[in-house]
Amino acid sequence: MCVRNGIVADGVLQASESSRLAVVDEKGFSARSDQHCRGVVTRAMRGKCSTTMASCSFDHITVCFFLPLSGDLLPVGCIVSCKQLNRQFKDMMPCAEFYAHESGAQTPNTFAHMLEVCYIKPMREKWPDHASRLILCMDTGGGSLLHLNPLVAILCERHAVDVFVIPSYCTKAMCALDMTPHSTMSLMWSKFKAEYARQTGSDLSIFVVLRALQHIVTAGLSKQNALAGWAHVGFVVGQAINRNKVLVDRFNECFQSKRAGGGLEDSPESKTSGVLDLVARVSPGCKALFSVAYKHCPDCGAENPKFEAEALTWFGPGKKPGWVKSSLAAKKLGLFVSGLFVSGAFKNTRTV
Repeated sequence: MCVRNGIVADGVLQASESSRLAVVDEKGFSARSDQHCRGVVTRAMRGKCSTTMASCSFDHITVCFFLPLSGDLLPVGCIVSCKQLNRQFKDMMPCAEFYAHESGAQTPNTFAHMLEVCYIKPMREKWPDHASRLILCMDTGGGSLLHLNPLVAILCERHAVDVFVIPSYCTKAMCALDMTPHSTMSLMWSKFKAEYARQTGSDLSIFVVLRALQHIVTAGLSKQNALAGWAHVGFVVGQAINRNKVLVDRFNECFQSKRAGGGLEDSPESKTSGVLDLVARVSPGCKALFSVAYKHCPDCGAENPKFEAEALTWFGPGKKPGWVKSSLAAKKLGLFVSGLFVSGAFKNTRTV
């Protein structure tokens, strides 16, 4: 895709074209996750220690980032957990476009609007000719496929944006934003909250949070952090794409994860592998997961080398055999019935 669009020429990433390749991802700044903290204390103080954390007047904030390979700073989309927006939000965080949602979470409509306002508009001002196609790397947006919706498809087709979808459960290994930029923001966010609580002891309002996020986002998306994030996935301007960064260094995360579909081979043995084998097997053919009750893989038809008829009996559908009443319960029932006859309760009844 990079070669076809001219971003890679003679096997090298071109500096003049580097801004046409970008990645998008969200990061949450939550009050919930900061209500707990960890520490190391002596055994005598276990269960007795306490700490002070800033209480918050907000629940969750989601910030969506667009990061070009060139490291240029683009506007960010910010979703606040409010029913309506305040005009002062923009003064607190000038780099952001704001959206209101009760849970502070991303939605298909807000993502499509962010894509147009925060990415397509500034990039097409720099690259007005649609012959210079843009490339945007993104994940699916979770199980509900927030990023893959008709509005996004229409915008990308209209403005000549090619989309590369990162495979499921590979974002941590293949997304440049999930490297140095996001880790820097997480560290700064945690330090800020702890220091704010220690020095002020007052509630952390949404306005203070947005002012802090302005500095945190700017630092996390600095030129140095942006280039470092891309380097972690093998993209360095002026050099060839280093595929070993993903295919070798992050091999286990991309290809051996059972959640990602089995990968190229079975996951390494661990203390929990026996438990996982009670639930599903990895197909020797297509590497997909299928139930232990199947004799053959339902996708590729490969035979289950570890199939057991007993497993089909116990883990397959239908009523399971072998259910009996407790012998103690049966004995008590027999004694109860015998007592009725001995007491004469049924002496006037006839057996038909």
